[in-house]
Amino acid sequence: MKILGIETATDLCGVALVEEGRVLASETVRHPRAHSEVLPDCVRRVTEAGSPEGVAVSIGPGSFTGLRIGLGLAKGLALGWNIPLAGVPTMVGAVQRLRPEPSRACVLITARKDECYLGCFAREDDVWKQREETRIVPIQTIGELLPHGPKYITGDGAGRYRDVLILLDTEATIPEHPEADAAGIAMAGEKKLLRGGDEIEALAPEYHNPYKGVA
Repeated sequence: MKILGIETATDLCGVALVEEGRVLASETVRHPRAHSEVLPDCVRRVTEAGSPEGVAVSIGPGSFTGLRIGLGLAKGLALGWNIPLAGVPTMVGAVQRLRPEPSRACVLITARKDECYLGCFAREDDVWKQREETRIVPIQTIGELLPHGPKYITGDGAGRYRDVLILLDTEATIPEHPEADAAGIAMAGEKKLLRGGDEIEALAPEYHNPYKGVA
């Protein structure tokens, strides 16, 4: 099943076409606050590698505007192509392509200044499972909140605060390109679409209070 993944939760605009865990095509553009300008062309170029049979889109946490743009386009594509749609939490997409070891991972998605959304995962039965609710934390307290032992730290916040995190946690592994991943969104979306996907009209972003997203 060919799945088109769309990731617009951060400054990056990502699109990928994935089939059974294999990336057929992908494109990522760093164009803050201009997702609506670059996303359609990214989709056009990526879908030259094949016709999607489903669409998966990041639904948050992340940029208020970016999430609305990505979801709006994803809904339009799904309706126009008459294919199913799946909403995937940003953090779930971010861990999909991590190697099985170490078996724990923390995802940091940039929120407001010096704050990040934090989600912690553990690998169980060959699946990454979130262990606690996503929360917003000041970056200066992050060292107190990370689990002990070997772990991945990924997400765009890991890239932004890489130097600080390396000093705080010598057991952490930060991927070379830790930003949110459209291919990961597609892979997680495929699993959901095989179970039926989401109702297109009802699907909405998850902004995660105490404030609704990031302007």
